[in-house]
Amino acid sequence: VIINSGSVIEGPVYIGNNSEISPLSLIRPNTSIGQFCKIGGEVTCTIFHGFSNKVHHGFIGHSFIGEWVNIGAGTNNSNLKNNYSQIKFNFDNKEIQTKRLFLGSMIGDFTRIGIATMLNTGTFIGFGANVFGPNFKNKFIKSFSWGDDDKVNFDKFVNTNRYMFQETYTDFDGYVYYKLTKDVLEAINQTQENTIFNDTIMNNISLWDENLDKDKVVHCSKMALAYDFIKDQPNQFEELLGDNGIN
Repeated sequence: VIINSGSVIEGPVYIGNNSEISPLSLIRPNTSIGQFCKIGGEVTCTIFHGFSNKVHHGFIGHSFIGEWVNIGAGTNNSNLKNNYSQIKFNFDNKEIQTKRLFLGSMIGDFTRIGIATMLNTGTFIGFGANVFGPNFKNKFIKSFSWGDDDKVNFDKFVNTNRYMFQETYTDFDGYVYYKLTKDVLEAINQTQENTIFNDTIMNNISLWDENLDKDKVVHCSKMALAYDFIKDQPNQFEELLGDNGIN
């Protein structure tokens, strides 16, 4: 982890491996920053999952940020209503009363937010959206939204992510292996619901890819913090898991 000059970090705070805190940042309590993140400005009571960036000044508070999210310079979110009422999330046809006084934004994986964007309390942004423009944004933004009224071009979206992986991680296929490895480990440890097939660890991660690069799977298992667990198994990557990890 790199903590640049002039930064203030008020614990408890978690910062994952290979992450960087920008100069003059203020990271306030109850913040969790995943691996390979670049975080700056003021952040409080927020979860950043891995590979997400908020490099520049701006405030993010009481929010949940997925993986591979980029938040542009000067973006701010509101985490407290000016009438101090409880915060609600509104979906297409459903309202959720959170019973919380402080709550900011929920931002899905691969979403990108333009510079100087304003996000209201209780904002939900789906997967792969591109959010930009003046004034407060809608509080419910569907996946793959482009601005206020358009949709993301999916081919361009995939190509952009392939380039991003090459620049910041390994490559597109490598990231898929990384995600599958995390899913397998978390399902084994019963920290989330996932389907595990009655087959080896290797095949559960690779999904029977005939062109599998085994070295890449090993590398990604290390990135997912699963390698130590796997190598302790009698047959390592060839260990038979059983349906839903019963073994």
